[in-house]
Amino acid sequence: MAAGKPPQMGPTDPANVERAGAGRTDDSQAAIRLAASYQVLAERRVYQDSLVWQTPLVTLTALAFLYFIALSATTSRTARIIAGVLALCVTVTSWQLLERHRYRTHLDGRLLRRLEAEQRLPQWHLDDDKKRTELLKGQDPLFYPRIGVYSDKPDGELKVSVLAKLSSYWAWKICLWAFMVVSGTIIVISVWWPSWLT
Repeated sequence: MAAGKPPQMGPTDPANVERAGAGRTDDSQAAIRLAASYQVLAERRVYQDSLVWQTPLVTLTALAFLYFIALSATTSRTARIIAGVLALCVTVTSWQLLERHRYRTHLDGRLLRRLEAEQRLPQWHLDDDKKRTELLKGQDPLFYPRIGVYSDKPDGELKVSVLAKLSSYWAWKICLWAFMVVSGTIIVISVWWPSWLT
């Protein structure tokens, strides 16, 4: 070995092996962190989506109780007005909460789609039903592209009803709007024509 030159280390020397192992460990840790972040984000989106549909159900329970008071023949005029005002407030706040949960669901969905695109993962979090149909074609034995629905029958003779094609979000918004109108009508009648409800 020539004097003054540092010793040359080969690929099997301990120092090189340690550095290579450290690099693989960093990549593995990054992949684990990415998978954990994806899982947390996907679970949060599912949770937010469940809150979207829980909101109207809780609203119906509260409105049923308030309408029972407001429309009872034995209820006083003051109590009827208070019940109508509370029903209107519950409907408006429920609408706001529905929109808030839906906004957060779409926000998490957008983050998931960006993560899937950057990591070249399957685009499972698409909002468009047609795009999801195209993605599932040929990838699921229970999915029949001819009719675009799932079926456990060999011939796939499951039809999509007209109601299933409608937007549940807009259906609930129309119902909440109707509840607002009913609540406002109860207030108006209770103030000016209370005898109509007795």
